[in-house]
Amino acid sequence: MAITDADERRRYADAFRYVGFGASEVTDGISCLSALRSGAFDMLVIDQHLLWGSGDGVVEVMYHDPSIDQIPVALLSFPSPDESPEGSASRLRAFGCTEIVHIVQQRLAGHD
Repeated sequence: MAITDADERRRYADAFRYVGFGASEVTDGISCLSALRSGAFDMLVIDQHLLWGSGDGVVEVMYHDPSIDQIPVALLSFPSPDESPEGSASRLRAFGCTEIVHIVQQRLAGHD
């Protein structure tokens, strides 16, 4: 998990661990690239607005750096409370977490 917000990162990591995945957690683009260079991962779940490089920037480096394995990526964008009516942002995030876990399970199992 490469998600800047600690609560979101922990929630996503816990959701993936709950269904049996291992989950490493980082808070910024530099740490994410370092982890990708030193470890073997099946999937990258990354915040589009990740500090120090953004999710898009990390993915760009990942696909052009031969020292990093090319792996599937789930690029997430978290709505801020002021982007939607009161309360609906947290409902959207809760739905998104469950849905992302399900999509990753399907993709890694070879289903589209």
